[in-house]
Amino acid sequence: MCAYYIVSTYPFFVQLTGFAAPQWFGIEQLISSGVFGVPAGFAVAIFVSLFNRKPDAYTRACR
Repeated sequence: MCAYYIVSTYPFFVQLTGFAAPQWFGIEQLISSGVFGVPAGFAVAIFVSLFNRKPDAYTRACR
């Protein structure tokens, strides 16, 4: 998410690729792109953990 936002809004990459997207909610690129990437990472981690199967008894016993 962060990489897409940086590549689509940062002037160097816009010149390189020819693709320019508008800034989302007026947030500057680079450092502030984490505003989108961190929540997206948490959402993916929660989604994956909900759909993973539980560890078996042997794995739980090794802890």
